[in-house]
Amino acid sequence: MYGSRGQQRTAVLAVKLAEVHWMRAKINDWPILLLDEVMAELDAYRRGFLLNQINGANQSILTATDPEMSQRSFARRPG
Repeated sequence: MYGSRGQQRTAVLAVKLAEVHWMRAKINDWPILLLDEVMAELDAYRRGFLLNQINGANQSILTATDPEMSQRSFARRPG
């Protein structure tokens, strides 16, 4: 695959989002999402787009080293 690291990450993320939406249509429910450090190399627009795409999922686990990378409306701390 040719492209910058960010372009490659965006392409892989697009495939993963397509899988999520396909699975959601097949089982009529959200799959459990585990996204490890997915936001690290995305710009603010792409981070917002990703969060909007998975907003409403029943269970999403996102890891990040910087809590400011997620939108306050999306982030919820267990407790």
